Amino acid sequence: MFKRLGVLAAILIALCLAIFYFFAHAWAPRGKVPLAEIGETVDAIDISGPSGPIALRKTAGAWTMTAPVQDRADSEACRELIKSLSGLAVGDAVAENPASYPEYDIQEASATRVSLSAGSPPKKIFDAYFGKTAIGFNSIYLRWPDKKPVYLAEGLSRYMATKTASDYRDREVFSVPQDSAAAITVNLGRRVYAVEKSSSGWIFKSPKRAAQEASNLVDDLYSLRIAGFPPATEPAARMGFSRPLLSVEVSGAGEKEALVVGRPVKPTMKKQPPAYDYAKASGRASPFYLNVYDVNALLHRLVPPARTAAKKPRG
Repeated sequence: MFKRLGVLAAILIALCLAIFYFFAHAWAPRGKVPLAEIGETVDAIDISGPSGPIALRKTAGAWTMTAPVQDRADSEACRELIKSLSGLAVGDAVAENPASYPEYDIQEASATRVSLSAGSPPKKIFDAYFGKTAIGFNSIYLRWPDKKPVYLAEGLSRYMATKTASDYRDREVFSVPQDSAAAITVNLGRRVYAVEKSSSGWIFKSPKRAAQEASNLVDDLYSLRIAGFPPATEPAARMGFSRPLLSVEVSGAGEKEALVVGRPVKPTMKKQPPAYDYAKASGRASPFYLNVYDVNALLHRLVPPARTAAKKPRG
């Protein structure tokens, strides 16, 4: 009897393992990795979806956005997308009928289409529609443009597939690298602060201050990051660039660029302090936002709080 029970237990265990194996492999994506060999050769990314078209191009190793605006692109964000697509694993079809597309959010009106190209003239090496999240954060439904089936794919999150144009724009303020900068001038009202790089590091040219203060000022300027971008329809007249709060000129490596900080952005809620300042840079196609806290920290670096305490607060 015990022998028979042992045989039945073994059969039951084998059956459970078979069921587990079936379900695990039925859901696990399998197939070739589309871009494992050629991910580094990608030099064009085109994205279209509900938020509008995005075009990104790589020239001399640097990424640029050509649509919806002409601007510097965040090269790391571009590389991150290519890396995710390079590791994409596409499994079996989960639907065959186009009538089921709304269930997977994969119809053309709501899906996001991502195309990657390489070579000159450009040749597409990847092109797919992406729908909603599938069975986990890093899984998504996919459809090839010339095929009807919907597939389950792993290796890409919906967040990664549906990034907006703002997410792909470079957030660094200055294009002249900090290591290449040789001289910086800051105009704050009638005050002029000038620092330059010497053989021993950054020093104040005027007014005379400690070398460490010059180094701290440069670090503060290069730590500024773009917080966002105003709508293209917002009039420049309200941004205060005709009477700026401060302006900065950076020169080095044969280049010059200027940063102008205008007036604070009007809060959306009453009695709420401003969170951002309008700003523009000579190397950027459109204005942007800077965090008020970061700008105030820069002002306090130039004019210590003890000397500005009696003045009316900004905003």
